Parts: sequence; structure tokens; C-alpha cells
Amino acid sequence: MTKSLVLGAALATAFTSTAAFADVTANIGVASQYYWRGTSLSGSAPAVSGGVDYGHESGLYAGVWTSSEGAYGGSETDFYGGFAGEVEGLSYDIGYVAYRYFQEETQGFGTGNDFEEVYLGLGFGPVSFFYANDSDNDATYYSLSGEFEGITLTYGSYEFDTAPAADYTHVDLGYGLTDELSVLLSMPSTDSPSPEETIFVISYGLEFEVK
Repeated sequence: MTKSLVLGAALATAFTSTAAFADVTANIGVASQYYWRGTSLSGSAPAVSGGVDYGHESGLYAGVWTSSEGAYGGSETDFYGGFAGEVEGLSYDIGYVAYRYFQEETQGFGTGNDFEEVYLGLGFGPVSFFYANDSDNDATYYSLSGEFEGITLTYGSYEFDTAPAADYTHVDLGYGLTDELSVLLSMPSTDSPSPEETIFVISYGLEFEVK
């Protein structure tokens, strides 16, 4: 599921002046639960999502993505943007994302949990690396993935510099049954926020051109 962002006025102006070379796509999806980095954010309840993305041929992109939070009774909306490209077979993606949560503070996942990240993604052939830094929570996340014939194996690590959150890792095995339908099995470490020893997710998503 793609996530997106609204950029500043200067970038918006640049997009307006070069709209003829841009693409706008939309996406919708449903999943058996909202899985994110070795844990379930929907309390194992189903989640629905959707978003709109804007991409320019220069590599600049922006958009917005939103999802239900299942058992917690609220929603999450993410705004992101960045610059992506490829140099001699090495792909890169540098960007910023703002996570915004809309539900009652009494649920424990209210607006006080809003945060931002800067991120870097690198890929070469079947191998990809992702790094994200969250200064609001003194947290760092990174993952290393490899893909072979539709099967993706990922190792991820979440590290927190301050309490009460505890560092944890996860290993994921994903498979794309079709372009729209995929399954994922995650095995988080025992100190993960998810109490389950394993997490199974099946998701279905569609993407289509708006312009």
C-alpha cells in the first residue's frame, strides 16, 4: 500500500508549472489487519485504506494516504513526499512522511502520537535497504529485503533511544499471489508490541490512473 505527502508551497508551485509531465494515481485496499513493521496497528481487525499520489518525471512525488485503525476506532492519515530515481542500476528514494492519528486520546493512540520521519530507500537488483529516523520518539527503523520469483524476505529492526518503548526485530515472508493479492507472514521478536508469536496478513489492493 502506497503512502503519500503534501509538500510546501515552493514545491507545489514547481508541480503546477510542469503539470504536463506529471502523473496522478489513486489506490484503494483492504487487508485482514493493518500490519506495520512487525506489529498490528488494528488489533488484528481488518483495515481499509486509500490514497492519491502525484509523481513528476523529474523524480519528485507527493501525496496522501489514509487507513482505518480497526479495533482502536480511529484512522491514520499520512502525508509524504520526496525524490526518487535510479543511477546505473541503483535506485534511491529520499523523503519525509508525517503520520497523523484521529481518535480519542483515551484510546492511547490519539493526536499525541502524531510524529514525522525522514527516510532513505536504496535498491540494487533483488536487494533493497530502507532507513527511517523519527526524532519525535528518538526512534530508528531499518530493514533489508531480498526478492526472488515473487517471494520477499525482510529483516527489520526498530531501535528506541528512550523508554518506555523497547527495541525489537521482525522477519517477514511475503508472496504476491497476483498483482493485486498478496500474503505476508511476520515473525516478530518477543519484545515486539504485538503479543502474537506470528502475524498473518492477506491484502488486496488496486491502483489506477486519475490523470
